[in-house]
Amino acid sequence: MEFFDTVVTDEARSNVLRCLDSGRLSEGKLVREFEERLQVLFGYADGVAVNSCTSALHLALVLAGVGQGDEVILPAQTFIATGLAVLYCGAKPVFVDIDRDTGNIDPERIPEKITAKTKAVISVAWGGNPPNLEELERVCERYGLRLIQDNAQALGARPYSALTSYGDFSCFSFQAIKHLTTGDGGLLVCRHDRDTARARKLRWFGIDRDNDKADLTGERLYDLKEVGYKY
Repeated sequence: MEFFDTVVTDEARSNVLRCLDSGRLSEGKLVREFEERLQVLFGYADGVAVNSCTSALHLALVLAGVGQGDEVILPAQTFIATGLAVLYCGAKPVFVDIDRDTGNIDPERIPEKITAKTKAVISVAWGGNPPNLEELERVCERYGLRLIQDNAQALGARPYSALTSYGDFSCFSFQAIKHLTTGDGGLLVCRHDRDTARARKLRWFGIDRDNDKADLTGERLYDLKEVGYKY
């Protein structure tokens, strides 16, 4: 039994063909238009489009300084990608029980799991329902932790501003069965401009595509300062 089918409109098909006919199949102006359109529609800060919400979560953890041997707190109820992103950094996922009424992480249970190795908390908007972000932010500020929102299921959830005004990072999904799909894809929204600028470089090998120069043959000239990704 199917509850719904993915909707692909004629306009969407036309836009895909327009992209294919342009000859620019990798990241180009349409990606930037997409980022800007989401900013206008939902009032989010300037977002960085990536190839999946999992990639957005990983980048958020990297930007938050999570590394080998660190610990990251996350809800016991979530999709496996939330925990895998933590493992990508060489860190340990530490699971906290959920509020039985919302399905989201219970802020009151977080302090008992905090150790000297804890670097961040990942919240999950289960079923598109945002958790108690105000209380989560208070807990993170009290213990000096970064707050990362896994909003894979919550694009457009009201109030819009809450999904990016709390915490340091918000991650969204455009995977095949999400209510807005690009086949696959994600968006990373950062609270601080410095993180946004760094995320734009890290999603493309660490290369600053907006400011790098070209040599006489048109080849890019760049000097990488840190390891980047093909995101």
